[in-house]
Amino acid sequence: MYTFLLLNTLLVACACNGQLSSQTLDAQKSSYNAKLEKGLFLNEEARHKRSDNIPALQVVVQGLGQQLSEVKAQLTSLETKCSGIESSSQQQYAQLKAKLETTETTVAFHAHHSTDPFSVASHGTIVYDAVTSNIGGAYDPKTGYFTAPVSGTYMLFTNCMAVSSTSEEPSILVEEKVVAACHSNMIGGSTSELGATLSVVHMNSGEQARVRMLENAENVRGYYWNTFAGFLVRADVAH
Repeated sequence: MYTFLLLNTLLVACACNGQLSSQTLDAQKSSYNAKLEKGLFLNEEARHKRSDNIPALQVVVQGLGQQLSEVKAQLTSLETKCSGIESSSQQQYAQLKAKLETTETTVAFHAHHSTDPFSVASHGTIVYDAVTSNIGGAYDPKTGYFTAPVSGTYMLFTNCMAVSSTSEEPSILVEEKVVAACHSNMIGGSTSELGATLSVVHMNSGEQARVRMLENAENVRGYYWNTFAGFLVRADVAH
């Protein structure tokens, strides 16, 4: 509207200056009026169209909002699943690692007495104080006890030899139960009777084994004539 008034003013000024004839002026004014009316109509129509499209736009916006909510829900679900998978993977890794560490555990020991001969009380524990090997550190040379570090199948061995004119009968105990026994009799002129025994047993982690003298033997042979040994055959596999 303001543009139209400005143009009319300019046309009148040009006419007054003699630059435009009255007919040309009227023709120009009519042309500008037509263009102005057309422009106003188009603007009004566009405004009505925008007004008419508001509900449709609202529907579109609502639809997009719903889709966004669904995407967020799917993302949350995926995050939950990923968290569960990660937790499960960590548990499986820990279990496999524990199985590997268990199956790779090496336990073995061999010990004898450092003096020859030595004395052991009746039903007393033979303490083999000289350690040849103690892989895994499960044997205690101060007490004579072997403690299973892991649950599994173990082989336990002992050999014995009494001094002249005596006899000796040691046995292997696991959790205070006799699992094997050996005998050496040097009475009656025998000079080299050596006894030996072994047992394959299952031991749970923390259970103990020892060699106990069943009969009174004031003096028995030491060094490698009396020994205690064992090793882990196979560790239990955790399930």
